[in-house]
Amino acid sequence: MNERAVTFACKGSELIGIVHVPDGAAQSTGLLILTGGDQYRVGAHRQYVLIGRRLAAAGYPVMRFDDRANGDAEGERYEVELDHFEDTHDDLHAAVERFRAECPGLEKIVLWGLCGAVSTFLISPQLPDPVAGLILVNPWVRTEAGSARTYLKHYYLERLLDPEFWRKLLSGRFSAGASIKSMGTLIGQSRSKNTGTTDRDRPLPDRMANGFQKFTGPTLFILSGDDHTAQEFKDHIAQSQPWRQLMSRPGIARRDLKLADHTFSRREWHRQLEDWTLDFTAAVAHGKTPD
Repeated sequence: MNERAVTFACKGSELIGIVHVPDGAAQSTGLLILTGGDQYRVGAHRQYVLIGRRLAAAGYPVMRFDDRANGDAEGERYEVELDHFEDTHDDLHAAVERFRAECPGLEKIVLWGLCGAVSTFLISPQLPDPVAGLILVNPWVRTEAGSARTYLKHYYLERLLDPEFWRKLLSGRFSAGASIKSMGTLIGQSRSKNTGTTDRDRPLPDRMANGFQKFTGPTLFILSGDDHTAQEFKDHIAQSQPWRQLMSRPGIARRDLKLADHTFSRREWHRQLEDWTLDFTAAVAHGKTPD
């Protein structure tokens, strides 16, 4: 396997990526990793490096890169989160072109994204033509109301069922006033509604659903069990008919790792993440529908 650094331009800024090229004949399907949030091309616990090497060892080219203002890439940081999701479309298209230039035999590309990278994929007006599959890990569908509902449901309810909570309460070691105030704030936030009329003002989950509807290729969702971001996505699916319909389409697969945190920090969790990534990429390469 060969690993090499590449640079490429996007809107006047220089971006940097790492391409993993298999030894010998490479598959015509490759994996392109877009970082999420403030991460850069290495990833938490070096997860993107490990994924790149694992797939390249199996014959699949991989590219991971820093989008503008992250890692070693040039560019100004975004003050508004949605601006980042929208503007990163240009970085994604530029990375696809560079990946294809580095690996001329590429015919299909699977996009891999964690958290906010999923938002970028799904609100994109149009994904690059070679994109034939998506791996979406712990999608970011955060809204103030959705986050508050998830916190109320999964944090406060679990505390009420925890014997240790009642022991602290009865012993006087628990400050009920602060918790009641916090709960009241969350209840208010959970009832807030978005009244925007333009597409940009619509809630992020709705925009992502609209974008996902346009993509007809195979998609793999990977969800952690011990993660607020993943839980908010699960809760949104449960109460959103459009999302339930999208998740039931042919070619959509879902894998849940019950104990894993947001970034799959333990070795066994990351190994499972690698396995699922490799299996899905191989399925796309051979024109198979994921289970």
